[in-house]
Amino acid sequence: MGVSGAGKTTVGCRLAAHLGADYVEGDAFQSVENVAKMRRGEPLDDDDRGPWLERLRARLLEAEHDRRPTVLACSALKRRYREILTRGLTDARIVYLRGTRDLIAGRPR
Repeated sequence: MGVSGAGKTTVGCRLAAHLGADYVEGDAFQSVENVAKMRRGEPLDDDDRGPWLERLRARLLEAEHDRRPTVLACSALKRRYREILTRGLTDARIVYLRGTRDLIAGRPR
C-alpha cells in the first residue's frame, strides 16, 4: 500500500517474483465509472471504493482458497480499507511503502 508514486507496482512485481507468487494490480479492478472519475481529476470517495475493495477481497480469498500466494498492489491508505481487504483471510500481511513528499513527487506516474 502507499500513495501514487510510492513504488507499489515496482516493489509488488519484484516481491511476487521473489516469492513465486501471483501479482495483482489493484487498479485493474477499478470500475469504468471510477476510472472516468479519476481521469477527470475527481477524487474517489468511500462509496466509489467500496465495490472495488470487495472485488479485490474476493480475488484474495480465491487465491487463499486455491493456496496461491498473491501480492496485491493498491493504495488502501485508510485502516478501514485494509480491514475490508483482509476480512476473512487467514494469512495476510500489509507492506506500507512511504517516502518523503519530494522523493515521491519526483517519480514518474
